Amino acid sequence: MANLGRMLRQLREERSRAQKELDRLDEAIAVFERLVGANPRAQARVRPAVNRKVSAATRRKMSKAQKARWAKLRQGRADKDLSGRDWRRSGSPKRKEASRKNRRLA
Repeated sequence: MANLGRMLRQLREERSRAQKELDRLDEAIAVFERLVGANPRAQARVRPAVNRKVSAATRRKMSKAQKARWAKLRQGRADKDLSGRDWRRSGSPKRKEASRKNRRLA
């Protein structure tokens, strides 16, 4: 019985410590709400949108960088297309036959 009484007392002490911690957290939340307001995201929506302008020089740099990326991509594709096969002869047999018929008619 003594063990049960001691365990009950410890649980009550733990509950009172947790309650004190909750009270401190509630106070901290109340302070922040007074500083910021109840809904901090509402203030973020009220702010005016900032128009970010990019200078002409920066646009040129961005354009050159993008063109370089596209050139690199095209170069990679060209290397794959010309690796060991003639890229002009890679069509399907049906397509080749249709092309021959069209050439004869013209």
